[in-house]
Amino acid sequence: MRTKRQKLLVVVLAIALTLNLLSGCTPEEVRVNEMPQSSNGTNGVDGSNGSSDFVEPEPEPEPFPAKPFEGEIYSRAAIVINADTGDVVFSLNEHERLMPASTLKMMTLLVALEELEALSEELGKTLDEKLDMEEQIGVPLLIWGEFETDNPNTVGGSMSGIVPFQNSLTYRHALHALMLSSGNEVSNVIAYNLGGRGTDGISNFVDKMNSKVNELGLENTLFANAHGLHEYNNWASVYDLAEIARYGHERFSHFGEISGTFEYFMPANQAYRNGYRIRNSNSLIRGIRGENRDGDGEYYGETPLENEVHSIYFRESARGVKTGGLNKVWHMDYDTGQWYETAGIANLVSRFESYCDDGYKRAFIIATLEAPWRAGTLTDGMSRAHYALTDHITLYEWLFQR
Repeated sequence: MRTKRQKLLVVVLAIALTLNLLSGCTPEEVRVNEMPQSSNGTNGVDGSNGSSDFVEPEPEPEPFPAKPFEGEIYSRAAIVINADTGDVVFSLNEHERLMPASTLKMMTLLVALEELEALSEELGKTLDEKLDMEEQIGVPLLIWGEFETDNPNTVGGSMSGIVPFQNSLTYRHALHALMLSSGNEVSNVIAYNLGGRGTDGISNFVDKMNSKVNELGLENTLFANAHGLHEYNNWASVYDLAEIARYGHERFSHFGEISGTFEYFMPANQAYRNGYRIRNSNSLIRGIRGENRDGDGEYYGETPLENEVHSIYFRESARGVKTGGLNKVWHMDYDTGQWYETAGIANLVSRFESYCDDGYKRAFIIATLEAPWRAGTLTDGMSRAHYALTDHITLYEWLFQR
């Protein structure tokens, strides 16, 4: 016959068993579930998950993009690559050799940063210190020599307000002028100074650019100058340009910072006694159009942005990289010795960073070459690079807004 103590023990065990069954867990499971959780969701104070041979896998993003592209592309060639992995997610004539125009300046920037990094290490300084050193950058007259020939491809290109014998430039000024206002003269200034100066300084720097092309394994790119004005031995593919942009962003934070800058103030010189502002030529970043300044670089109105019109192309997720355009392309007829013109082109390389529909943040680089140039008088707020910009917006919306 059971004692009262035995009967009480039976009752307690019965209650415990009933509660355990109601909870749906075994006693071992109860113990595991009661273990403290670490901040990363694992069990135990040592960060383990309670098992020596099991690790909770991280969720993988779904393959992206899941939807095929069905839009229209105006450019002759286009590509979209994942900026983190290098995977190609869209391509059109991606290896065709075409005219790069000023998108070439991405390589000018990249090689300049590498040369300046090497020089700063020799001086025991950081790259930022070298960029801001108040040293005279040579600006000789020979910088403008090639823009004053009988070759129509070298006349009338974009400039950045640099003047001969200017002694107020730092390399930071020069690199911003290179990438924002796309100055052809400042391209030569950079090449001249970092190529050893002298009459061969610019060509020496272009050789460094082509050496970098070979180092990166780019098979469809050759550069003939540091600015991108049309020459017959000056070509690139959209794949190669996208890879230059991807490498540049990985190699130097300055690459993205400079190319993604909206506005920059340039120092005073003989033409602009109070200095002047330059704006990014990329309307995806700029968000506005019109310079709105007088001949001395002073803005009308109380603020620089007063009375300016917002661009229809502006996208908040855009992070650079470089525009390029030729309003006309001239070719030589060697039988007659005469020049003849063909329609202009608009090029663009851009980088977008944003969250996709699946909740993951991604970065993509888009490169397009030889979209039609929008000529004539523009009174509708649209850019001469309208078709290139439209291609990038179309691909951007396919990537991020589906």
